Amino acid sequence: MSTIISFYQKAKAYENLANFYDACAQVEIDEYRDYEKALGAMREAKAQLDKSAASNKDLKQNALVKRINYIEQFVSAREALSGGDSQTMATICE
Repeated sequence: MSTIISFYQKAKAYENLANFYDACAQVEIDEYRDYEKALGAMREAKAQLDKSAASNKDLKQNALVKRINYIEQFVSAREALSGGDSQTMATICE
């Protein structure tokens, strides 16, 4: 994984690197159900996308920010439930 990231960084292919991080985030969710790790990968994808000069950069950024917000809310709801605060969890879900 670090080799792939290094190659993309050396090539200054930030949009491709953002797509790679996004794909890693999706794998974390689908395969391992590790939403916290996926959230970190999505945030890194946004940071790399911010560096890119893609023509549709704004559209991709907006879509990624929406997904990040949804995952953040889900993680917060799950933490509230595991902490015994079902009222906060219900409020977040609504």
